[in-house]
Amino acid sequence: VLGVANLLSGLDFGFDGHRAGAAALSAFALGLPGLYLTLAAPASRMRRLGGAALLGSAALAAQMFSLSSVAQPVGVHWNVGLLLLAWLSSSSAFGWGLRAACLPAPTESSPRRQGVAALLLVAGTLLAHALTMAAAGLPAAATALSDDTIAPATLTMLASMGGSELLLLMLLACAVEMRMR
Repeated sequence: VLGVANLLSGLDFGFDGHRAGAAALSAFALGLPGLYLTLAAPASRMRRLGGAALLGSAALAAQMFSLSSVAQPVGVHWNVGLLLLAWLSSSSAFGWGLRAACLPAPTESSPRRQGVAALLLVAGTLLAHALTMAAAGLPAAATALSDDTIAPATLTMLASMGGSELLLLMLLACAVEMRMR
Protein backbone atom coordinates (compact mmCIF):
# COMPACT_ATOMS: atom_id res chain seq x y z
CA VAL A 1 0.00 0.00 0.00
CA LEU A 2 2.80 2.39 0.88
CA GLY A 3 4.56 1.59 -2.42
CA VAL A 4 1.43 2.43 -4.41
CA ALA A 5 1.04 5.66 -2.42
CA ASN A 6 4.66 6.55 -3.27
CA LEU A 7 4.09 5.93 -6.97
CA LEU A 8 0.78 7.78 -7.20
CA SER A 9 1.63 10.87 -5.21
CA GLY A 10 5.37 11.20 -5.60
CA LEU A 11 5.60 11.91 -1.85
CA ASP A 12 7.77 9.92 0.48
CA PHE A 13 5.59 7.67 2.64
CA GLY A 14 6.98 5.15 5.04
CA PHE A 15 7.17 3.85 8.55
CA ASP A 16 9.81 2.73 10.96
CA GLY A 17 9.86 -1.06 10.89
CA HIS A 18 11.34 -1.34 14.38
CA ARG A 19 8.53 0.68 15.93
CA ALA A 20 5.93 -1.27 13.95
CA GLY A 21 7.51 -4.48 15.28
CA ALA A 22 7.45 -3.00 18.77
CA ALA A 23 3.71 -2.41 18.33
CA ALA A 24 3.12 -6.08 17.59
CA LEU A 25 5.47 -7.22 20.36
CA SER A 26 3.88 -4.94 22.96
CA ALA A 27 0.38 -6.09 22.00
CA PHE A 28 1.45 -9.72 22.39
CA ALA A 29 3.52 -9.22 25.56
CA LEU A 30 0.76 -7.31 27.37
CA GLY A 31 -2.25 -8.99 25.76
CA LEU A 32 -1.33 -12.59 26.51
CA PRO A 33 -1.08 -12.16 30.30
CA GLY A 34 -4.17 -9.95 30.17
CA LEU A 35 -6.17 -12.70 28.49
CA TYR A 36 -4.83 -15.27 30.94
CA LEU A 37 -5.81 -13.18 33.95
CA THR A 38 -9.24 -12.42 32.52
CA LEU A 39 -10.21 -15.89 31.32
CA ALA A 40 -8.39 -18.30 33.66
CA ALA A 41 -10.28 -19.92 36.52
CA PRO A 42 -10.84 -18.93 39.29
CA ALA A 43 -11.84 -15.55 37.95
CA SER A 44 -11.92 -13.16 40.88
CA ARG A 45 -12.85 -9.52 40.46
CA MET A 46 -9.25 -8.35 40.96
CA ARG A 47 -7.92 -10.81 38.36
CA ARG A 48 -10.48 -9.63 35.81
CA LEU A 49 -9.71 -5.98 36.54
CA GLY A 50 -5.98 -6.65 36.20
CA GLY A 51 -6.54 -8.56 32.98
CA ALA A 52 -8.70 -5.77 31.55
CA ALA A 53 -6.05 -3.20 32.51
CA LEU A 54 -3.36 -5.26 30.76
CA LEU A 55 -5.53 -5.69 27.66
CA GLY A 56 -6.21 -1.95 27.60
CA SER A 57 -2.48 -1.29 27.97
CA ALA A 58 -1.74 -3.69 25.11
CA ALA A 59 -4.19 -1.91 22.80
CA LEU A 60 -2.90 1.54 23.77
CA ALA A 61 0.77 0.56 23.42
CA ALA A 62 0.13 -0.94 19.99
CA GLN A 63 -1.68 2.21 18.87
CA MET A 64 1.03 4.50 20.22
CA PHE A 65 3.87 2.53 18.60
CA SER A 66 1.95 2.31 15.32
CA LEU A 67 1.27 6.05 15.24
CA SER A 68 4.83 6.94 16.19
CA SER A 69 6.21 4.59 13.51
CA VAL A 70 4.28 6.45 10.81
CA ALA A 71 4.70 9.98 12.18
CA GLN A 72 8.30 9.47 13.32
CA PRO A 73 9.93 12.05 11.00
CA VAL A 74 7.38 14.69 12.02
CA GLY A 75 7.60 13.88 15.70
CA VAL A 76 4.66 13.27 18.00
CA HIS A 77 3.97 15.23 21.16
CA TRP A 78 1.62 13.13 23.28
CA ASN A 79 -1.14 14.61 25.43
CA VAL A 80 -0.97 12.55 28.62
CA GLY A 81 -4.55 13.32 29.71
CA LEU A 82 -6.00 12.04 26.45
CA LEU A 83 -3.76 8.96 26.65
CA LEU A 84 -5.12 8.19 30.12
CA LEU A 85 -8.67 8.56 28.81
CA ALA A 86 -7.81 6.25 25.90
CA TRP A 87 -6.41 3.64 28.30
CA LEU A 88 -9.47 3.94 30.54
CA SER A 89 -11.79 3.58 27.55
CA SER A 90 -9.95 0.55 26.20
CA SER A 91 -9.60 -1.15 29.59
CA SER A 92 -13.26 -0.54 30.42
CA ALA A 93 -14.32 -1.92 27.06
CA PHE A 94 -12.28 -5.08 27.55
CA GLY A 95 -13.45 -5.50 31.14
CA TRP A 96 -17.16 -5.03 30.47
CA GLY A 97 -17.09 -6.80 27.11
CA LEU A 98 -15.38 -9.89 28.47
CA ARG A 99 -17.61 -9.82 31.54
CA ALA A 100 -20.68 -9.76 29.31
CA ALA A 101 -19.32 -12.59 27.17
CA CYS A 102 -17.98 -14.82 29.96
CA LEU A 103 -20.34 -14.10 32.85
CA PRO A 104 -21.45 -17.37 34.38
CA ALA A 105 -25.15 -17.84 33.84
CA PRO A 106 -27.59 -20.72 34.08
CA THR A 107 -27.85 -20.93 30.29
CA GLU A 108 -25.22 -21.04 27.57
CA SER A 109 -24.03 -17.73 26.24
CA SER A 110 -26.70 -16.35 23.97
CA PRO A 111 -26.16 -14.53 20.68
CA ARG A 112 -27.67 -11.43 22.32
CA ARG A 113 -25.03 -11.53 25.08
CA GLN A 114 -22.25 -12.04 22.53
CA GLY A 115 -23.63 -9.15 20.49
CA VAL A 116 -23.63 -6.86 23.53
CA ALA A 117 -20.07 -7.95 24.33
CA ALA A 118 -18.96 -7.25 20.76
CA LEU A 119 -20.62 -3.81 20.80
CA LEU A 120 -18.89 -2.94 24.08
CA LEU A 121 -15.51 -4.05 22.76
CA VAL A 122 -15.89 -2.25 19.43
CA ALA A 123 -17.20 1.00 20.93
CA GLY A 124 -14.47 1.17 23.57
CA THR A 125 -11.70 0.29 21.13
CA LEU A 126 -12.87 2.86 18.56
CA LEU A 127 -13.15 5.52 21.25
CA ALA A 128 -9.65 4.66 22.49
CA HIS A 129 -8.30 4.86 18.95
CA ALA A 130 -9.88 8.29 18.39
CA LEU A 131 -8.51 9.52 21.72
CA THR A 132 -5.04 8.19 20.86
CA MET A 133 -5.14 10.00 17.51
CA ALA A 134 -6.16 13.19 19.31
CA ALA A 135 -3.43 12.68 21.92
CA ALA A 136 -0.87 12.49 19.13
CA GLY A 137 -2.17 15.79 17.76
CA LEU A 138 -3.25 14.30 14.46
CA PRO A 139 -6.26 15.85 12.73
CA ALA A 140 -9.55 13.97 12.90
CA ALA A 141 -10.20 14.34 9.18
CA ALA A 142 -7.17 14.32 6.91
CA THR A 143 -7.27 15.98 3.51
CA ALA A 144 -5.96 14.38 0.35
CA LEU A 145 -2.42 15.37 -0.59
CA SER A 146 -2.96 14.69 -4.27
CA ASP A 147 -5.82 14.26 -6.73
CA ASP A 148 -4.48 10.80 -7.64
CA THR A 149 -5.23 9.31 -4.21
CA ILE A 150 -8.38 7.47 -3.23
CA ALA A 151 -11.12 9.79 -2.01
CA PRO A 152 -11.61 9.80 1.79
CA ALA A 153 -15.28 8.82 1.42
CA THR A 154 -14.36 5.78 -0.70
CA LEU A 155 -11.61 4.75 1.70
CA THR A 156 -13.97 5.12 4.66
CA MET A 157 -16.60 3.01 2.91
CA LEU A 158 -14.06 0.29 2.08
CA ALA A 159 -12.68 0.27 5.63
CA SER A 160 -16.13 0.03 7.20
CA MET A 161 -17.12 -2.76 4.80
CA GLY A 162 -13.94 -4.64 5.68
CA GLY A 163 -14.55 -4.13 9.40
CA SER A 164 -18.14 -5.30 9.09
CA GLU A 165 -17.03 -8.33 7.12
CA LEU A 166 -14.47 -9.18 9.80
CA LEU A 167 -17.09 -8.89 12.55
CA LEU A 168 -19.51 -11.10 10.61
CA LEU A 169 -16.81 -13.72 10.09
CA MET A 170 -16.04 -13.68 13.81
CA LEU A 171 -19.74 -14.09 14.58
CA LEU A 172 -19.92 -17.02 12.15
CA ALA A 173 -16.90 -18.61 13.85
CA CYS A 174 -18.64 -18.25 17.24
CA ALA A 175 -21.81 -19.86 15.85
CA VAL A 176 -19.81 -22.77 14.41
CA GLU A 177 -17.99 -23.21 17.72
CA MET A 178 -21.26 -23.29 19.65
CA ARG A 179 -22.65 -25.88 17.21
CA MET A 180 -19.57 -28.05 17.66
CA ARG A 181 -20.03 -28.07 21.45
